[in-house]
Amino acid sequence: MMYSGSLTTICDVGWDLNDASVVCRQLGFSSAVNIYGGGTFGEGSGHIWRNVQCNGNESSVSKCSSDDFNFSLCTHLDDAGVLCKGKHENAGGKERLVDGITNFSGRVEVFFNGEWGTVCNDGWDLVDADVVCRQLGYPAAIESYKDTYFGERSGFVWLTSVSCQGNESRLLECRHEKLGQQECTHEEDVGVLCKGKNDIRNICLVNGLSNSSGRIEVVFNGEWGTVCNDNWNMVNAYVVCRQLGYPAAVVTYTNVFFGRGSGVIWLRNVRCSGSESNLLECKHQILRQPECNHRQYVGVLCGEIVVQGIRLVDGFSNSSGRIEVRFHGEWGTMCDDRWTLNNSDVVCRQLGFAAADVTFTKSFFGKGPGFVWSTNFTAMEMSHFFRSVTIIQN
Repeated sequence: MMYSGSLTTICDVGWDLNDASVVCRQLGFSSAVNIYGGGTFGEGSGHIWRNVQCNGNESSVSKCSSDDFNFSLCTHLDDAGVLCKGKHENAGGKERLVDGITNFSGRVEVFFNGEWGTVCNDGWDLVDADVVCRQLGYPAAIESYKDTYFGERSGFVWLTSVSCQGNESRLLECRHEKLGQQECTHEEDVGVLCKGKNDIRNICLVNGLSNSSGRIEVVFNGEWGTVCNDNWNMVNAYVVCRQLGYPAAVVTYTNVFFGRGSGVIWLRNVRCSGSESNLLECKHQILRQPECNHRQYVGVLCGEIVVQGIRLVDGFSNSSGRIEVRFHGEWGTMCDDRWTLNNSDVVCRQLGFAAADVTFTKSFFGKGPGFVWSTNFTAMEMSHFFRSVTIIQN
């Protein structure tokens, strides 16, 4: 700062946000976001202004109370600094995501003082990840990661103990410890998965009988790879089909129905809620170790589901019986694998009843004819199924 025609610095003793806010407003910014001490931005030269005390409403820091310039109690190793809220172009603080499977996932890196560095996982949570994603142009964060989920890097660990409120426009506006001054290592680097933009170019169906069926493959760094079948279900398949422009998933496969692939298995443990527009917006793990093999691929048949009828057969009354579904002109039954009372509730509501009282398995109402349409449907998947179908008649 200029004082009596000479450049001076401010000592960090007693330096707080009120003092810093006066400095920022004097420089044309709206307020102070963070304060720094210990010569974080390098050592200055000349006189040192000590024990600056502002109320916060002064128009200039020169109107705040202070002690005389004094070299005996402060040195330039104690120079104070500030991060102002306002224009960021020349202040550093750019962010990027590195080593993710898409451009909206990866290790969080921050550009400061001419160098890219990482963020330590102390206190890292989804609110902090939200700020990162919004700064990068995405609407929100889906998941936050700790402990080098996206691998380690070399160089600086710039930030630790990040604590965002959620309304910040960039990560450096959040509370954090001094830049570059912490004991974290790159084993504690954080990452994020942001809600991305739908891009059908990052997914395709391979070896199917038509364009709407096949083994699911995703691309990363220009290399196509497959998806492991652990925890794979119809909800995940619906997201894939909608991403590819189809109204729904008809069938999903968790074996090598569409043939064995080769190369990388990119994803495992995919968990979609059903509302995602892109498979990579679902929670997932990036597979870096050979925990899945090429007999565990997933595939899908996409298309319009037209259920022509649902009925209860061979029961004690019109409100009981074996569940049969007419699909593509053929009546078939539902397999009892994972079948629960919640599944029966979905069927009963579809037929106009309030709920199911009891559920029966093991062909209690006798064996049905024709096809067995489904296995391993959870109640949630059943709900998604019936919301997606067109019922012609009951």
